[in-house]
Amino acid sequence: MRIRQIPVVFLILFVLLFTTASGEAESLASSSSIRKAFPALSDEEVAQLQREGEITRYFFEPLPLRWLPQGGLADQIARETSRIETVIGLESIHLLPLGELQTQGVDLSATESLKLRVYNVLRSVSTMKGVQYYSVTRGRYRTLFEESYPVLSMDRPVRIPDPVVKEIPPESQVIIFQDDTTFDQNYTRWVYRYAGDEISISITNLTPLKYSFLKMADPEQMQIHLLVRPMEDGIAFYGCAVVKSAKFLGLEKSSKESFYNRIKAIYTWFKDELVKELKNE
Repeated sequence: MRIRQIPVVFLILFVLLFTTASGEAESLASSSSIRKAFPALSDEEVAQLQREGEITRYFFEPLPLRWLPQGGLADQIARETSRIETVIGLESIHLLPLGELQTQGVDLSATESLKLRVYNVLRSVSTMKGVQYYSVTRGRYRTLFEESYPVLSMDRPVRIPDPVVKEIPPESQVIIFQDDTTFDQNYTRWVYRYAGDEISISITNLTPLKYSFLKMADPEQMQIHLLVRPMEDGIAFYGCAVVKSAKFLGLEKSSKESFYNRIKAIYTWFKDELVKELKNE
């Protein structure tokens, strides 16, 4: 039986969890690993990302994605976002350090199946039901998704099980229904891509995007892209959103937090579900 070769970077990433002296893992990603993963960041942005574990920028006109790395799956993200005449845009980076994983007591003994487990966490969209985010304007946590599940197709929107797989395909598409407390009930297309050590998800709205009582964007005019890639001392979670939105008296600026909250909630969901998946039972 032929044994698959495990990419070295993934092996190094998770073996390091067991080699940290006295179990006192570094809680912050190093500036060198951040620069390697995101070379376009300024010194101030690197410092903020290292200190706070996340960083976000907004823009309100068609602009290139400044923080998006080059090469690999990132190039596909750049091509797709360039097709949107952006009115609302944001980039956000979150870091999941090795130290945080280690303190959760994760089980990394089955290294050969690690990427498959990470990939299937991202495909378990029904577990997003009830996910929450912190609303700064309201000063409390709010539920983002009242419901979340995959469907057979737009023509036959019948609920199906989460599309977990036994082997990671290079590309796969899933239609998702979500009851969103901000954007109402909607259907989106999730395209999963896998190459080397990276996993990306490209999300596009298939139904009109509503904000309050207004139609914010037509179908195919909102994109959210997520890129998960290993670092030397953690996992980087890059997210961006671009929307061609109707301009309603500054709606684009007042609604920008909604897209940040969405990416933040998805990251938190991913982190929590990954820990559950890897944790000792």
